[in-house]
Amino acid sequence: MKLDPPPFFIPFVEPEDMEEAYAELARAARCAPLPPSERIYSITFTNRGETWTATVGKQLTGEKIIRKSGRGGATEHIQHLSDRATVLAIFPGIPWIVWRDAVPSAWENPFMAGEPKSVRRFGPPATTP
Repeated sequence: MKLDPPPFFIPFVEPEDMEEAYAELARAARCAPLPPSERIYSITFTNRGETWTATVGKQLTGEKIIRKSGRGGATEHIQHLSDRATVLAIFPGIPWIVWRDAVPSAWENPFMAGEPKSVRRFGPPATTP
């Protein structure tokens, strides 16, 4: 069961500084900042035959199907992949742009994700009683 996505946030950024940080990441990616209702929480995309998920606030995860032929026939299994990079923001475009934190990673910063297979937007802002 998938949980509803959270309201918009940027990891490691104080709430009062998020809009400014988001606008700066958009400028650096040469994208226009999206309105709050259209901001991207998570995408799944393919890179070099591997399926990856980039979710804001989480480390990159992926999987790769390994196929082997043998005497007993063909077998396949899923190899789980991960990267230490935490996703900071995702911007749509051609290609899609993903910003990550500054930890050592196999991914550039930002990196181009191509056309995603799936897209999830942030949830609505939290309401206070």
